[in-house]
Amino acid sequence: MKIKSDIFLKIVILAIFASIFISSCQSKPAGILSTSKMEDILVDMYVLEGTLSVAGEEYNNPIEKEKYYKAFLEKHKVTSAQFDSSLSWYTKNPKYFERIYTNVNAKIDEKSKEIKQGKYHPVDSNALTETNIWNLRTKYVLTKDSARTKIKFDIKSNGFLPGDYYNLSLLHRIAPTDTTSNPHIVMYVNYWDGSVDSIYAKTHNDNYTRRYKLMFKARLNKKIKSVSGMLLGSNSVRGKMNVYLDSIKLIRKYNQFKQDSIRDMIDFMDTTVVPVDTTVSKRIPKPAALPAQKSWLEKKPMQH
Repeated sequence: MKIKSDIFLKIVILAIFASIFISSCQSKPAGILSTSKMEDILVDMYVLEGTLSVAGEEYNNPIEKEKYYKAFLEKHKVTSAQFDSSLSWYTKNPKYFERIYTNVNAKIDEKSKEIKQGKYHPVDSNALTETNIWNLRTKYVLTKDSARTKIKFDIKSNGFLPGDYYNLSLLHRIAPTDTTSNPHIVMYVNYWDGSVDSIYAKTHNDNYTRRYKLMFKARLNKKIKSVSGMLLGSNSVRGKMNVYLDSIKLIRKYNQFKQDSIRDMIDFMDTTVVPVDTTVSKRIPKPAALPAQKSWLEKKPMQH
């Protein structure tokens, strides 16, 4: 919001000259708008000026502005002549103008406060909340001296529900000296009734650094036990490790306003009894049932 517009500055200048040359206040003649009406018009005028300014040059040429101000005066049910004469009279009478000036400033300050608090930008009830649930290291540099690992992860449910989106992203590079059969990344959603849903992405030991993003939705209407997987999955391995992983994130996206209703629905549809101690099993399903959902590369390969 442009609080101090050119119009406002002109009014202030006129008021200063009026205070110098006018020694006493005249009585208000008929047809002059009330102070409260003037305050409402001036506040809305500052909002209009700020809006047109933000909108850009297209909305600030004289012809376009005239259309907006004509509609603006019609909204307040005053004529251009009525507003001009009222503005002229108030600027010549500092006693009245000072009161209007003070109240207009206070109203604009209040509007600015409301904007910062989000009053005019209500929360979208369909917007998704994002939380990074990755709880391991975000970077790995594995060399010939490193113990062979598939970098498994198993993140137990902390309110996970069907309809959630899980986005796993990372930078990934394997050198040719690290000879593995069928290198891949895999992620699972494990349900309490034993069902498993999964997503799989093939990787390459060609020394290219790639950015992978596996985008996955929990599709089954069942109680979720955990989200698990492997960043360095393979069927078999030979040679020494030579791997670089970085910027690892696992983002859970969910609708925070619908959590209770989704939970009630799942409790009704899935009667699987969940133990009070919800310790997640460390067992990772074999990638034999590799999967249903597909992944994609966010960026083209980059030669390292």
